[in-house]
Amino acid sequence: MLGDTWRVSEITESAVHWYSRSHRDRLPKDPSHRVLRYASSYAEDLRVGGRRARRMADVELLAETLQTLREKRDPAAELLAKDTVNRLLEALAREGLHDISSMAWMIMSDCTLRELEGRFQESRNTLSHRFLRVMRRVAAANGITW
Repeated sequence: MLGDTWRVSEITESAVHWYSRSHRDRLPKDPSHRVLRYASSYAEDLRVGGRRARRMADVELLAETLQTLREKRDPAAELLAKDTVNRLLEALAREGLHDISSMAWMIMSDCTLRELEGRFQESRNTLSHRFLRVMRRVAAANGITW
C-alpha cells in the first residue's frame, strides 16, 4: 500500500501495540484479522498523510478566514476581562497574597513553567493547584465571576 516493504514492521508493530492496549487480557484466540484490518487502515493513513486527511477532515486556514477571525473582536468583552483581572489583582493585594499576585503577573506575561517553578521553588502541579484554589476563593469573596 505504501510501496515500501521496509515499513511493514513499523505498521505491524503499531497495529499489535494498539490491539494489545485496547484488549489487554481479553484477547481472542485468533486476533490476526483485527490486527490486519487496523494495519491496513494505519497504512492508508500514512499513505495519504494522516487520518484527518484520509477522512477529508483537514481544513485549510485561509487568509480570509484569519481576517474574519481578527474582525470578530468584542471590545466590551475585552474591557470586562481587563476589569475583572484588575479587580482580582486588587483583591489579592488587599489580602496580602503577593506571591499569588506575582504568579498572576508572570502568567499574564507568558512566563514558562520552568520560570514559575524556579521563582517559587515548587512543582508546577503544586503551583497550579495553589494558584487556582486561592483565585477561586478570592473571586468568590469579592463577587467576581468568570
